[in-house]
Amino acid sequence: MCLPALTGDWRHPAGGAVLGTSGFFGMNDAKVERPDLLKLSKKPNPRTVNMVAIGDALLGASPPIRALYVYNSNPVAVAPDSGRW
Repeated sequence: MCLPALTGDWRHPAGGAVLGTSGFFGMNDAKVERPDLLKLSKKPNPRTVNMVAIGDALLGASPPIRALYVYNSNPVAVAPDSGRW
């Protein structure tokens, strides 16, 4: 946001300034996170994997990762060394 402000490019279409509206809309996090399912699970603390280390996690996890829920990303395109895994 600083560079378009300094150069004045924010005035032009595609000038590089981004406006996020997420703060204006409420979101029901419980609908996405489903805490009710965690209460029913035998393991109420699911594993989390950092996207930077997803390849190593998929290849070397113990117990192995059998399912993966990825949102707002494409690990095949953006993860380091994605060809290896």
